[in-house]
Amino acid sequence: MIDGTEIKMGGETYTVPPLNFKRLRKLQPLLSKLNTTDARNMSDGQFDSAVEIVHLALTRNYPDLEREKVEELLDLKNLPFVMAAIMGQSGLVQQGE
Repeated sequence: MIDGTEIKMGGETYTVPPLNFKRLRKLQPLLSKLNTTDARNMSDGQFDSAVEIVHLALTRNYPDLEREKVEELLDLKNLPFVMAAIMGQSGLVQQGE
């Protein structure tokens, strides 16, 4: 298990590790699509990008985690916290932003 930030989704605790370079390269186009901080105003494409980002981040520690499960775990309440954990752990924003 790679160290990271613990988050709760769907009554379970997950450890969000930093993204490695391989995953960052793959996710860079998707990260640029998420230009909103308000999940209520996200488009279908942005929701898909968010699910893909979270899935790819979590599979570093949970390789058997399926994308469909991530879709079930994410909601409008936890998405900002999950994304902040991913971005902070990966050094894309300073922790606490």
